Amino acid sequence: MDAVEDQIGHIRSEWSVLKERWFTGEHMDPVFEGIVRDFCVFDDTIQDIYKKVEVFMKGVDNLCEGLVTLSESTIAGLTHVDDPLIKSDCCKMKEATNQITRADAPHSAIAKLRRDMDFNIMNPMRNHITNNRNLKMHLEKRRRRLLEYNAAKRVYDDCVKRNYQCTDRRDRKSV
Repeated sequence: MDAVEDQIGHIRSEWSVLKERWFTGEHMDPVFEGIVRDFCVFDDTIQDIYKKVEVFMKGVDNLCEGLVTLSESTIAGLTHVDDPLIKSDCCKMKEATNQITRADAPHSAIAKLRRDMDFNIMNPMRNHITNNRNLKMHLEKRRRRLLEYNAAKRVYDDCVKRNYQCTDRRDRKSV
């Protein structure tokens, strides 16, 4: 039975909040709303930067694939030449490409870049995005509770205007 009463109380609360929003409107706090607006712009910017960094890293991966393809085609095409200097330069190019592009090698340039980007850029941005999502939820709760408070305050002020006593048993729901 308590669950039914809780549901009815929740429905009454929802109705009073909707009436408050529709008929009275929300009282805006310009300072708070300005901060919230700036926060939302900041959050959008962080998410945009995060997506662009992901695109950048995909571009770096494509660059690495292109370097590997270039060095393999150079090796395949020029190792059959009789000039030992060209063969030597082809091998040097293959080694340099491996030093740059091998993601499984811990000291390769791409592995260092990925580690640094993940540690210094992506992880902090992920933390900010998660934190911002939580803050947005709390902002919505704050707005909701402010509307609930204003609806309850209006009912209380009406009771005070009518000089009801604290012990008065009249139905205050009709006020």
